[in-house]
Amino acid sequence: PEAAARALLERLQPLQAESGDRKDFALRDYSQPPPRTGVTLQAPFPPAEERERPQAAAPKGPFEVLRYGPEGEVGIAGQISISFDRPMIAVTSHDDSVAAGVPLTLQPAVPGQWRWVGTRTLLFDPDAARLPMATEFQVQLDPAARAADGSSPATATQWKFGTPAPVLQNGFPSGTGERLQPVIVLGFDQRIDAAAMLPFVRLETAGGKPGPRLRLATEDEIKAEGARLAQWQGRDPQRTLMLMPESPLPTETRVNVVVAAGAPSAEGPRLTSADQRFDFTTFGPFKVIERRCGWRGDCGPTDEFNLQLSNVLAEDQDIEALVKVKPAFDGATVRGNGNYITIGGYKPGLRNYEVELAAGLRDVHGQALSGDRRFQFKVGASPAVLLAPGDGLVTVDPQGPPRFVFHSINLAQVRLRVFKVQPSDWSSYLQSAERVWKDGKQQPRPLPGSLLLEKTLDIDATVETMTATTLELRPWLKAEHGHLVVELTPAKALGQARLPDYSPSFAVWLQVTQIGLDAVLDHRQLRAWVTRLTNGQPQKGVSLSLLPTANQAVSDAAGLALLDLPAPPSQGQPETARLEARLGDDVAFLPENPNYRGWGDWQQRPNSDLLRWHVFDDRGLYKPGEEVHLKGWLRVVENRPDGGLGLPKASGPVRYSVLDSRGNTLTAGEAKLGALGGFALDFKLPDTPNLGSARIALTLQGSATAGDSFQHVFQIQEFRTPEFAVDTQFTEATVFAGELLQARASAQYYAGGALPGAPVAWSVNATVANYSPPNQSDYSFGFQSLWWHQSPDAGRSASVQFNGQTDASGHHDLAILLDRYALPRPLTITAESSVQDVNRQTWNAHANTLVHPAAAYVGMKTD
Repeated sequence: PEAAARALLERLQPLQAESGDRKDFALRDYSQPPPRTGVTLQAPFPPAEERERPQAAAPKGPFEVLRYGPEGEVGIAGQISISFDRPMIAVTSHDDSVAAGVPLTLQPAVPGQWRWVGTRTLLFDPDAARLPMATEFQVQLDPAARAADGSSPATATQWKFGTPAPVLQNGFPSGTGERLQPVIVLGFDQRIDAAAMLPFVRLETAGGKPGPRLRLATEDEIKAEGARLAQWQGRDPQRTLMLMPESPLPTETRVNVVVAAGAPSAEGPRLTSADQRFDFTTFGPFKVIERRCGWRGDCGPTDEFNLQLSNVLAEDQDIEALVKVKPAFDGATVRGNGNYITIGGYKPGLRNYEVELAAGLRDVHGQALSGDRRFQFKVGASPAVLLAPGDGLVTVDPQGPPRFVFHSINLAQVRLRVFKVQPSDWSSYLQSAERVWKDGKQQPRPLPGSLLLEKTLDIDATVETMTATTLELRPWLKAEHGHLVVELTPAKALGQARLPDYSPSFAVWLQVTQIGLDAVLDHRQLRAWVTRLTNGQPQKGVSLSLLPTANQAVSDAAGLALLDLPAPPSQGQPETARLEARLGDDVAFLPENPNYRGWGDWQQRPNSDLLRWHVFDDRGLYKPGEEVHLKGWLRVVENRPDGGLGLPKASGPVRYSVLDSRGNTLTAGEAKLGALGGFALDFKLPDTPNLGSARIALTLQGSATAGDSFQHVFQIQEFRTPEFAVDTQFTEATVFAGELLQARASAQYYAGGALPGAPVAWSVNATVANYSPPNQSDYSFGFQSLWWHQSPDAGRSASVQFNGQTDASGHHDLAILLDRYALPRPLTITAESSVQDVNRQTWNAHANTLVHPAAAYVGMKTD
């Protein structure tokens, strides 16, 4: 009890005051500025030969006011100022000048301070950030005012200015499809009294008909709006008015929210002079209001079917099951987002499609779909498209006769050119890709080799059907093997289709061989592996050449051969290389650059040893004045086949320099390098270093090995050591929709022991994600946002708040049933816990987990 505590304190000896008990607030000395670059030149000031400046003639007669402000109607007034043509006060202290009185009067009076800026300008600074709004001010110069020279005012000076009455800046809700009893929010440019403003706000419907009466919204009604009012969180509540209609609004009605003229302010007496308003429209029947395909009505096979709905779709429904497309086509994707339904995917052209919406489709207001549910889309012709491998090297399938297959859509004819080539023509083939234009026309491609065939090839095609065309290569080969370049150029479209404005040709190099050729290389050698394409068996006795060098080898029984790489050229760029294999009349090659013309790097590269540093300090974060302890070890990475980790050959020492966050050198010195390549150094930080990220530059003296310098980074901060740490973890790394998601927050003192009874605040956020199974990166579940097509669900999230208290062991467990997050897509859920102790210290921690939709993973319950 208080009385007993007081009795105990009275038994203590009285405290004796000692010198030094009371001290002024200790400010640390200033940190060093950043080091200056360049040269600093010293010069006397003022200069020895100071120029004479013309002196302005002192004004005579009565003093005049040069300028004043603000004046008239202003949107906001932060300060009042007036300037005179001569000094109004003596050059003395500011306090003495203001204490002697100021020559201006302000009506109405506002709390604030007058101050002189120099001797000629007088300012008024209100105590608040600005002068009150909704107020008309009058400022008058005292006729008895005198300047410093004793002169009186030339004329009487007074002026007026006014700040505006309340201005409606923001209104909510807006747009269409609004609820019948929403929270209505009005944001003003100044403070208002909610009770005084309420009688001036009314609702009007069509023709100015009065709507339901309004009342102030309750806290529960505001919280029920959730994320809809997120933009109003953090706004000044004294400038915000939140209202609720006393009865539901009529459906499908435009509603005007009117702030009537004469509305008052909480800052001043001025009233609004005109009505202010905004509007929104309540929801009507749930129906489709627009259908669209293509941008100009020219619906093509790749365009999406879009249906715009009158209201926003309810989220807890399977859109794919409620939307049917007839006739069905492969790859169709159905997405619902907001008040849109989109059906994407490639579909055959020159057909009519019907999209049917199920009667059970619902909006966020619980209404079922009404009106038409079947919508027709007429898809036009596909453009004439040639689908063939682009420029580059293609090895023909060795199983069966040599063939080349290309595909086309709505293409009736192509121009075909076939060339007989040799591996030595590869560079010329790559160079021919640089197209030549003359008189606005593209010139024929100058392909290498001898021309075997040039003709227009008819394609046995069907409208809107992908057609495969096979070219038999055997007639153009003298033997079972060889090399051909086949060029294809679209020539004539089929039916109603048309050729694109730019129809590129394809010129592919076809290699007909039974030799499989692979190569790997290091800094000095290339290892080739030769196999038989039909069965993968190693081939022995295959002659190998690394061109353009003269290096040659023959494959052994394992199909392996080793060839030395050439040395880099002394001048210029190295030529593109290729590995050539020959077995009888079968010749295959592997180019260094299979798809483009460029300089190669199949050459020897420097392979010198490298010095590696392992450096660490004892804390990582230091206060000014503390001592830093650093240790490190050095090893040499020996880059040779029999190499490993060795000790540095240099005996040191290790020279170091410590720099603060602005580049100032704090200290420097040397550390001895031990026999095992280790070193240690200690230094004390000054009391006034620049805070932030500091670094230690380390250099091994006498080393000829690359990597003899290293930088270690640490932090300098003035901080209060946190007394406890918080950790947040999910019990499962992956969970499924419908399961229980469990998380645990643990709070422990650094000195040991749990933090019991501490308030815990949880923030759980679910964000739409996509998922690729481990080692299956080609597969992705969920919608991806690609640079050319943003997912409509990108950024969608939902947040929930929870509160609790740590138990005796410093833990607090959270369990969430994931039914509310059971969307047809993966989600990433982040849980952040904020724990506060009795000293009001707060520490945060967060963890992530992935939630899979159960329906999409039937039989695949695995992470």
